[in-house]
Amino acid sequence: MDSNKLSLKKSSHQLKILTSPELLPLVDRHKLLRSDVFINRVTELTDHFQKHGDYTELLTLIDMFSGLLDQRLLITWICERSGAIYTQNNGKTKLRLRPEKEPKPILFSTWLKMYSTQIFALDTSCIQITKSKEKPNSGAFKKDIDALDSWARLPWSHGRY
Repeated sequence: MDSNKLSLKKSSHQLKILTSPELLPLVDRHKLLRSDVFINRVTELTDHFQKHGDYTELLTLIDMFSGLLDQRLLITWICERSGAIYTQNNGKTKLRLRPEKEPKPILFSTWLKMYSTQIFALDTSCIQITKSKEKPNSGAFKKDIDALDSWARLPWSHGRY
């Protein structure tokens, strides 16, 4: 194994420790997003997603920033870099590659600098969050069944009490 792979494996291990529920409240996620270790790891995972379609570790890093504007910043960069679309439906999160969209090989550090200097506004068109409406329970037992004219009537009963 060369030193680059060892350092990436080490950074992966460090980020897994930081994302543990015990340590996450103690971490300044705004600074973490801008750290070299995080930038290298998210770039590697985005390239892995483009090649293999596996986004499980990428979603772990995205979920780490839930409730912060930095999460949208990270999602839009991933979508731009890989040509993907981010969907969230009833708590299920997915990233899908779009073959019609050309990936842009922009560096995350450049993306952060552009955003921090207000050169562009976030284009969140690649983020789709939907909530489905609750369906009424159509298979429930109806309370207004006539006992003589339905399947609920017992075979030996003749409607007499």
